[in-house]
Amino acid sequence: MGLLDKSDWKAEWIGLDSGENRDCLVNAQSIWQAARIVDPPAGVLSAELAEPIRTMDTVHPVAIGSPSPGVYILDMGQNMVGWCRLRVRGPRGTRVYMRHAETLTPAGALYLDNIRSAKVTDVYILKGGAVEVYEPRFTYHGFRYVELTGFPGKPDPSAIEGIVVHDAVEQTGEFSCASRLVNRVFRNIVRGVRGNYHSIPTDCPQRDERQGWFGDRAQVSKGETYIFDTAALYTKWITDMRDSQLADGSLPDLAPAFRPFYTNSVTFPTAAIVIPGHLYNAYGDWCALSRGSATQSSPGGS
Repeated sequence: MGLLDKSDWKAEWIGLDSGENRDCLVNAQSIWQAARIVDPPAGVLSAELAEPIRTMDTVHPVAIGSPSPGVYILDMGQNMVGWCRLRVRGPRGTRVYMRHAETLTPAGALYLDNIRSAKVTDVYILKGGAVEVYEPRFTYHGFRYVELTGFPGKPDPSAIEGIVVHDAVEQTGEFSCASRLVNRVFRNIVRGVRGNYHSIPTDCPQRDERQGWFGDRAQVSKGETYIFDTAALYTKWITDMRDSQLADGSLPDLAPAFRPFYTNSVTFPTAAIVIPGHLYNAYGDWCALSRGSATQSSPGGS
């Protein structure tokens, strides 16, 4: 759709050049005169290749502890990836803090050593009055335990809901056997793998990283195809690999190349070859291979 020609635009205002409509016409004319024709952005506009990130499940606390006065630890019963939906009522200006971790110390407090520099904290300031419901935006956490401080009163299990969030990949494979322990291990594998589907296959959801490292997925991408339909997600990631490749053919150790590690080794970068092969063997689809082969080549070779 092109811009209206100015003559077309003026024709829309015929008969309006009187009374209160005059001000409207003058304002519209000034807006038109201030407009600028700009070049379109570079690149290709296309539909998203992979399934969108969605809310996939809701988890409720199974226990609440209090290792110290005013500090409450809510146990979600399992490791999960996403965020918490807070329900709270209290005085205006009250600050409620939710801090997340995967495990506890022997004293029952959050264990944060493996979190490294990640803040893992969501803060909500109450406006006061009726019950308020809060969910954070533009973030997610990997956790089982939620430390709740600043909460007005003593929380019960209804104060928190765990919102499980990941790419809406379809689970296509299942496993069960006579061992309850092995079956539980498999369920944990399913949760652990899908929790790292966030537009790219990440390395971990809980600490200060959450990056698409090649080495982590060079082999496990094959096993994942037995559980999930990962064709679209990984084909999208292969495009990220191609986009991160330098003009001389060098591939990074992760994509998107948030950390510019171009080691020029065969350890991590070979994922750009191995993963398309895994996808083709699993799905018989040439799409991933064609995207992988579209990587740039240096003058001396590929």
